[in-house]
Amino acid sequence: AVFGVVAVLLAPPAARLLLAGKYELTTGLVAAAVALGLIRVAAGFARTVPAALGTLGELRRLNIFAWAGVGAGILGAYAGRDGGLVWVMLGTGAGWLVLVGAGTVIGAKCIGRQDVAHSDSAGEI
Repeated sequence: AVFGVVAVLLAPPAARLLLAGKYELTTGLVAAAVALGLIRVAAGFARTVPAALGTLGELRRLNIFAWAGVGAGILGAYAGRDGGLVWVMLGTGAGWLVLVGAGTVIGAKCIGRQDVAHSDSAGEI
């Protein structure tokens, strides 16, 4: 998180200096990129537990929510289109947040299960 704050603060002036004003890298754009990066990392963690411990049914549900996330990302990007690139990027974040939420809820159920060792996916490669 500290690196993200540093990137948000230093990237725009560094871009102006290094690119001689040819491209504009705004603070909002960098902040959106950092936020999306953090959300995508969270999505990776959220998917890991169900992938490792989930039953076939839980993996199916996670897959359905992943596709719902794709739809939410498309709708979010479309909704943000008039606000520019930053809002399109933040709109796609809606899809990643769907995946984070679903993976977290399903993963919590997997962890909370008493008999994790005997789930449908235990021991399968």
